[in-house]
Amino acid sequence: MIKTKEAFTNEELAHLVFDLADASYPHGSPWTREQWQTDLALPHSRYFLWEQEGQLLGFLACHLILSEMEIMQVAVHPAHQKKGLAQQLIQALINLAQKAEVDSIFLEVRASNHAAKQVYEKNGFEAIGIRKNYYYYPTEDAVIMLKKVR
Repeated sequence: MIKTKEAFTNEELAHLVFDLADASYPHGSPWTREQWQTDLALPHSRYFLWEQEGQLLGFLACHLILSEMEIMQVAVHPAHQKKGLAQQLIQALINLAQKAEVDSIFLEVRASNHAAKQVYEKNGFEAIGIRKNYYYYPTEDAVIMLKKVR
């Protein structure tokens, strides 16, 4: 079931998303618990949470600023990957974007993350550029992707 961040306190959710990101990303969570908590408190921050039987299995974090959205993070627990959870989280985001009359959604993704790029492409995102050496641990380029909503 998809929930929003309002179902938790920011401190609770910061711990949950940190732990999930740390387990899901090959190089651990890209943010500290404190960075997650700071992001959760931002007025333009939105979170979609996939919860099942009291367990957080996946999330999508984004920022909604004026007529644009930026996907900040998407994570699905390794035991639940390749089951369509990321697809459902992205679809929930696209539905919100349409309701909020957002013009476009963009994101950066590691150049080597072929599975994520494939899911984004399936949802209408297109590669529009490269950010050289954007990621660290290890250093890697980011592919900038964009989806026009309207």
